[in-house]
Amino acid sequence: MSRCSNYAHDKAFIGGVAVPEPDELLADIQELETWRGEVEKRSKDALKRRKK
Repeated sequence: MSRCSNYAHDKAFIGGVAVPEPDELLADIQELETWRGEVEKRSKDALKRRKK
């Protein structure tokens, strides 16, 4: 969150905040997608256990 907030808030308009390189941004997106998949899997597994 702290990495992204630099680009989403007023600091980015003031200047001095470097925009991430495309490779860095893609790596962040892939990391987020991996995390989302893990959370979704845990949620589905927990739901299955509750239904037993």
